[in-house]
Amino acid sequence: MRKALVAVSGGVDSAVAALLLQKAGYRVCAVYMRTWPGGAEGTPSGGCYGPDEDDLSAAQAVASHLGVPLLVIDLRREFSSQVLDYFVSEYTKGRTPNPCVVCNRFLKFELLPAAVRATGETFDLFATGHYARIVRENGRVLLAMAADRAKDQSYFLAFLRQEHLAGTVLPVGELRKAQVREIARKAGLPVHERKESQDFISGSRESFFPRAQPGPICDTGGKRLGTHRGIVFYTVGQRTGLGISSATPLYVVSIESATNTLIVGPAEACYRKTAVVAPFQTSSGEPLSCARRFRVKIRSSHTPAQATVTPLANDAVRIEFDRPQWAVTPGQAAVAYEKTTVAGAGFLSAQEG
Repeated sequence: MRKALVAVSGGVDSAVAALLLQKAGYRVCAVYMRTWPGGAEGTPSGGCYGPDEDDLSAAQAVASHLGVPLLVIDLRREFSSQVLDYFVSEYTKGRTPNPCVVCNRFLKFELLPAAVRATGETFDLFATGHYARIVRENGRVLLAMAADRAKDQSYFLAFLRQEHLAGTVLPVGELRKAQVREIARKAGLPVHERKESQDFISGSRESFFPRAQPGPICDTGGKRLGTHRGIVFYTVGQRTGLGISSATPLYVVSIESATNTLIVGPAEACYRKTAVVAPFQTSSGEPLSCARRFRVKIRSSHTPAQATVTPLANDAVRIEFDRPQWAVTPGQAAVAYEKTTVAGAGFLSAQEG
């Protein structure tokens, strides 16, 4: 009998993933990844990174209900060095990070399975409760959008390489969220009504930046309009929290970390037609060899937009959208799709015109 290692979070999606694999005849071993360093136990976190006693208890209840073992793997140190340090560094540089993308790539799909193997545990497949699909085409393993487009998480998994995808299954990728809830309810899973985490961190991010420095807010012509409380608290396209009055709404157009300055302007100033991504990783692992037409998604809530992606030096690419896009934000992931499959991904490094 083949064995599946299932990363469980205490939520309904990963619980159903484990259940479906068990029903398919796999021996299932659940694993919980511990990232929270401690403190405020028993307080609901409301985020992926926060007090996790309730999440761990829920994962234990699921494992007990299914009659499968649960491993708890401590990756707190690795999470701090690879995800939190990146999170802080990017905001300090005036960029908007995507910690979930980094966590999936380096921790959940790489360090976590490796840490389990290091305990002596063996398994044939690794599974999570992500809403995405894995398809095989012409000898390659590709990541594709989930059947439930409203819940699709392929954007957050787009940096996974062939070696990650080859040994991975995503059991809920063909289902809609309502179906997952119903499967959990019928099976009596103790988490069938549990709410899902929506944010990366619990509460505000102020605790990460105790020494944030105030600085000028200027319009696109260089005129000073006010003072911000630290560039780390802002992102391109943001309107709220600027603390300045204007006859017309103003939005963050860009962030200049070198001078600690926010540049603001009217809504139309937040549209960009081109951007640079560096480096850009294709699904095959090979550099992009020529200009290609893709649909490109520039944040998790963005509808993929038609664009031409052209290779530059050092594995960078230039994205030219058919139509200007709102809030092209340095630091965010840009994911290129060919129909419904991920063709490549990288982080936005610069805005252009």
